[in-house]
Amino acid sequence: MDTSVLIYFLVSLISISGVSNEEPMCGSACAPRFEHDYQVLQKIADLEAKQTSLQETITSQQNQLTSQQNMIENLQQTLADNKASQWSDWTTWGDCFTSCSGNNGGRIQTRSREANVDGSKKSEQESRPCNSVQFRGCVQTSGKNDNFAVAHDYADQMAQSTCTALLTGNNYVFAVRRHCSTLSSNCEIVCSNLGKKCFNALHVYNVNALARDATGTAGLRMYKYNNCGGGCGPNFCCCSGA
Repeated sequence: MDTSVLIYFLVSLISISGVSNEEPMCGSACAPRFEHDYQVLQKIADLEAKQTSLQETITSQQNQLTSQQNMIENLQQTLADNKASQWSDWTTWGDCFTSCSGNNGGRIQTRSREANVDGSKKSEQESRPCNSVQFRGCVQTSGKNDNFAVAHDYADQMAQSTCTALLTGNNYVFAVRRHCSTLSSNCEIVCSNLGKKCFNALHVYNVNALARDATGTAGLRMYKYNNCGGGCGPNFCCCSGA
């Protein structure tokens, strides 16, 4: 064989072999592999999306846990403060002076208590309005900002109402105070000294007011004598007359 022909043949084999190694001409036989690779890539993309979603969820839950931990720490601090604070009992309510002036004249009651917190004294104070009926004898309010009505002592009001209900017929009715003592004049004389006639006698007891939500508990109390005697008994005389 001619040497040049042999060389050409060898070069041609090498060329064909190189093309085959770099770009295999598999045709339709490669389709299943392409489909498999596509599915793998699709699964990888789905997993990456799920991973991103899970990371966002984890971040949100971590933020919630941090917030809850802060709340727990605040509650623990409050509990520790309360344990460290030994509060005293509340003082008794201040007096409601029988004054017709405004809030600074005795119409507000106050009370207070103290505690030692980490070696330092701490105090609290609260206030409440006085009962308007304690301001007996006030003939006018102190001004447009005075929220308390003009009132008399509750015992006077109860006695006046009861005496009026006990009187038969038509006449003026007066519930006259009387000192409960054997040294005091009886109700016949008390009314007579005023130009009136006695028709009954009462004892209105001064008792503690009930709490707003108190039920099934005896509160105000009164005794009706059905006579006009004296002694340590009646503290109101029911008188009638002009």
